[in-house]
Amino acid sequence: FDLTKIILRESNRLTQTITNFLRFARPEETRQEWFSLLSCMEEVVQTFEASLKLPTSLELRFKFQENFTVWGDRKQLTVVFNELIQNALAFCPEGKEIIELEAYESTENDENFSILHFNDNGPGITPINKSLVFEPFFTTRTDGTGLGLSIIRQTLENHNGSIEIEKSQLGGSSFVLKLPLP
Repeated sequence: FDLTKIILRESNRLTQTITNFLRFARPEETRQEWFSLLSCMEEVVQTFEASLKLPTSLELRFKFQENFTVWGDRKQLTVVFNELIQNALAFCPEGKEIIELEAYESTENDENFSILHFNDNGPGITPINKSLVFEPFFTTRTDGTGLGLSIIRQTLENHNGSIEIEKSQLGGSSFVLKLPLP
């Protein structure tokens, strides 16, 4: 039984690694539309729950209006949100995981944007690593490929958006996504 668990876990890890390599090498065409952030995040949570990767101790907070919508490719951004939560979980203190998603609209130089903050209560990112985390194959995780954050940056750039890292009010990192509105 233990051997079966190991085989399944490693098989899933290998599948995910291959999927990430393909996403990085051949980004999909972006098909933008309006979609509900809440329903998208509920889908992400359901995926985690189905794969048993969501700790019962996780406190997941949504700090945005229930009807908040995002302009983008829902499928691609679901992958981004999934990856950001998975990444945050890897660094949150075990048994005390807090991840918070804050979303709002902002205007800058007569352009409107959706701003999404993925905050966690992990240790944060060192200044040296902050400049490297979006580089392909850079990782500080023993089980990481170093492609997740590269794919996220590439996806956001394909949406004419951006991603930055700030200090989270929870003590860890805040990944700030900026997506232009039509």
